[in-house]
Amino acid sequence: MEPLNSAADLAVPGFFDSDEEMAEFIADLYASRRREPRCLRHHRDVS
Repeated sequence: MEPLNSAADLAVPGFFDSDEEMAEFIADLYASRRREPRCLRHHRDVS
């Protein structure tokens, strides 16, 4: 799977090969956001 360029990429029918693939992506995204404090994400994005 390629990285997303924008949120609009998620609206493309067939972007994920299956519901399971989409669920794995969402679970991984959620976990990554829970691991890294918000202030550190913001600081890294700004620099």
